[in-house]
Amino acid sequence: MIRIFCSIALILLICPTQAAAAGWDDYKPYSIARMKADHAGANQDMDFHFTPGLPFRSTVRYLGKTRAIQAERLIFIEMWAQSHRMSSIIVEAFEKEILVREEDQSYWLPIQNVLIPHIEKEVKENASVTLFLVFAGAIKNDQVFLVNEFKAR
Repeated sequence: MIRIFCSIALILLICPTQAAAAGWDDYKPYSIARMKADHAGANQDMDFHFTPGLPFRSTVRYLGKTRAIQAERLIFIEMWAQSHRMSSIIVEAFEKEILVREEDQSYWLPIQNVLIPHIEKEVKENASVTLFLVFAGAIKNDQVFLVNEFKAR
């Protein structure tokens, strides 16, 4: 229950423009690959491209691996949060990424700290999981998707 409360509270901070209507139903099914393709050219002429925080859900395979978020992505998350006048707590909420596979492509995705022990406990390696994501934008050619919740399948 505390996981759900923390996730919802963070969503309201992450997506203030959608806060009035925020809810998991706002995360429409969409693949990560399609979101990447739909926004592939958005940042060709700049180092950073921020979106308003596009929510979607995608079913992927959880590969059971985590790593620290790369420094450049942490800087991006901080700048993205500042560009939307969000609390600095957003940056502190993301320290690690999880490795997932969608079709034949693997992705490292920043995930809220509060979710890590739960996903490790509830989702077995190579199992299918639905992730609730926000497409935050891109650093050069690296698109950033933030994991806000998951649903074990």
